[in-house]
Amino acid sequence: MVVCGKCCEEVSSAIQCSVCRKFFNDPCSGITEIEYCKLGDRQSSRCCVSYKTSQQLTRTGSPLPETTRQPTINNIMVELQKHSCQLLPLQEVINDIRIIKNGISDLRKSNNNMLEKLDSFEKRLHVIENAEKKISSLKEYIKKMEAEINEKDQWLRSETSKSRE
Repeated sequence: MVVCGKCCEEVSSAIQCSVCRKFFNDPCSGITEIEYCKLGDRQSSRCCVSYKTSQQLTRTGSPLPETTRQPTINNIMVELQKHSCQLLPLQEVINDIRIIKNGISDLRKSNNNMLEKLDSFEKRLHVIENAEKKISSLKEYIKKMEAEINEKDQWLRSETSKSRE
């Protein structure tokens, strides 16, 4: 029992491709068992449908309809390489995005630092404004006290001068 290279089912009778060395059951090989027997000496050079279509493409130069073409490993590898080449710039974009995210994170930290400093300055300013109000009221109190002292000093002088007379 072998596994068919196209439908992946286990089959008892299969035809082996001389190129890719895979086994194919009768419907997947594109040839009946009777036709295979008629090949005679050419059986060893029998190739599967995917290689047959790629050979026809190279001979005729015109592509077959998409439905009749079978992808080969080489074709798939070429396509994968094309896609990986297309994805290379994407990796650079991803790296740039990481750098930008790190920059934004640093900016957020810096912004938070500045906000903390601003809050600290606001608190200090509030303390200074309150102290300024207290200083203003103390200046007024001192002026009143000086005026009272001057009045009492004048009264005391006048009383002293009256007592000397």
